[in-house]
Amino acid sequence: MAPSPLTPRFDPGVVWTGDELVVWGGFTDRHTNGDPHDDGAANNPSTDSWRPLAPFPFDHHDGGSGAWVGGEVLFVVYGDELDWGWDLVAYDPAQDQWRLVDEGRFEQLPTDEVIPVSGDATVHLVRYLMAWGDQVVVIGSRSDSGRVWATFDPADASWSDFTPFGFDDDPILDGLPQFITADQIVGHFSAIAAPGPRGFLIDLAAGQVQEMTPSGAPPWIGSEGVVDAGGGSVGLEYTQEGDVRRVAYRFDARAENWVAATAPDRGPMDDVGEVELVQVPGGHLWIGGLTVDDVRSGHNRLRSEAAALAADADLTRWSSLPPAPIDLSRNGHVAVWTGEEVIVWGGATVDPAGPVNLASVPLNDGARYRPGDVVAAD
Repeated sequence: MAPSPLTPRFDPGVVWTGDELVVWGGFTDRHTNGDPHDDGAANNPSTDSWRPLAPFPFDHHDGGSGAWVGGEVLFVVYGDELDWGWDLVAYDPAQDQWRLVDEGRFEQLPTDEVIPVSGDATVHLVRYLMAWGDQVVVIGSRSDSGRVWATFDPADASWSDFTPFGFDDDPILDGLPQFITADQIVGHFSAIAAPGPRGFLIDLAAGQVQEMTPSGAPPWIGSEGVVDAGGGSVGLEYTQEGDVRRVAYRFDARAENWVAATAPDRGPMDDVGEVELVQVPGGHLWIGGLTVDDVRSGHNRLRSEAAALAADADLTRWSSLPPAPIDLSRNGHVAVWTGEEVIVWGGATVDPAGPVNLASVPLNDGARYRPGDVVAAD
């Protein structure tokens, strides 16, 4: 890709609009969220060119979760002085303009109850935005209900009532939404919050949430993984004895659950070697992650390398991608399917002089890849 006008940064908000990759914000320090950036740029892959975004006009800018809805990119942003509060802002690419869409301000009482001070938001702390038709699904939490979700209509700035996830042991506190279908959101739990390979399904039309355990899954005590827009899931599972193996599942929409699939024989080893799994026509691409130079005890000598792999739609066979023009040893990067190619951009990598597998160097480079027939090839 053409060089980005943005400085290297950790964790910017990145949204694909259908025409451009909009990149905004981020931080100079990943671990403390120090010195947030308030600038951005958009890349048009058809011309391989960047343009700067209009200056950000608001005070609060340490955020990044975004969604493309109604011709605008929506971002949730926070500020250091907002213990309980956030702003929902919108960027219009056609007009190159920003606007304030809604704000949520809350006050925590001595009883720990949180009450609204301004705005009509039903979610106290927002973690994720996902587009659903002309609305936005907002996944976050409330002080009185744990993890919840609600919908927001940008046209009239109206909120639905919130829906709690409601699991007794509340593993959803670290649940990650991964992909959205016509009326469903599917995600998985992190290993810390949910021993074993478990997930969840939100039925948006019915307003219900259900927990999912992949069929045929062994009693592993932990798992790490990623899921793409086509329901392919690849990650690791650990046993109490410290053994680890790569595993894969695919989402079966008819059964509303994951079923076991063929795992790749190489790739990232653990959660700090994050990889991006991307659905493309006929299959999936597994891209990125950090190479592990040492073999840590307790991991059953499972080595790691940056991934550049393709799989068919059912995750039954894997093949290698050609060499990339950028170093894919990175995590926190974006990988999106534009309809013609995959854009891989940004993220962070290791400092050769620093700790192994600690992504301490932010990046601002990228590359584009057209799958061709590689997914279908043996």
